[in-house]
Amino acid sequence: MGGLSRTGNRGMDCDVPPHKGDGPVLVRIDALHPGDSPRLRGVSAEHARLIADSPDCVPPILVQQGTMRVIDGMHRVRAAQLQGKEHIDAYLIACNDDESFLWAVRMNLTHGLALTLADRKAAACRIIQAHPEWSDRAIASVAGLSDKTVGALRRRLADSLPRTRWRVGRDGRTRTLPTRGNDPVAAPVRAPLLQKLQKDPSLRYTNAGRTMLRWLHTHPVIDDGADVVAALPAHCLNTAAELCKQHAVEWATLAKLLEDRSRIRAS
Repeated sequence: MGGLSRTGNRGMDCDVPPHKGDGPVLVRIDALHPGDSPRLRGVSAEHARLIADSPDCVPPILVQQGTMRVIDGMHRVRAAQLQGKEHIDAYLIACNDDESFLWAVRMNLTHGLALTLADRKAAACRIIQAHPEWSDRAIASVAGLSDKTVGALRRRLADSLPRTRWRVGRDGRTRTLPTRGNDPVAAPVRAPLLQKLQKDPSLRYTNAGRTMLRWLHTHPVIDDGADVVAALPAHCLNTAAELCKQHAVEWATLAKLLEDRSRIRAS
């Protein structure tokens, strides 16, 4: 979002995302390309004219470094064209396409022509599909919606989303979801154990501890393995099985190392 992740929510609370250099640079307008805007109706000619006719200074636009696609500021670009300008101030942002869209949503919530409710809901749906592991509150904070609205959108998209047993919150921490009905009990059992380790400063503030927590966070609870296996193409089965065995051996080895050290310490 530059913000969460498994890409994280790094930097999304900033007014300007991390950019190249100490300030904006002057770029040629004819070198710019339209970005992936959250505005369903695109650029408003009326709003661009208002900017062009205004005596106020406008902030630099944001541009994706490398592609030169406009992340935020297409109305300002159009206004500059109406004024006959050939250059415009811009921050060059090093980010991938996903982060570019997230920044476009974030920045359009803080200034300029307000995103409509339809714009924000469409953006939230896209973020849910790209990051189903993000919590409703985390997505709501980017899309400018309530977490209840995001939750309703998530339920509407449920059939197209992968099933996950965790959510990544606005703080970047991973939390296991509670189970319901006949769902397996592994998730709620694991959650308190993870939370206990997360609170331990000897893990949180050491490289080894953070590495272990990261490994545990990224290891999913498998609750519908039979359904997934049944839907896989036949030519992938043996390869996938071999990888699962390798992962199982690695985790079993790690578990034994932990247990052995614990026994030595206790003796």
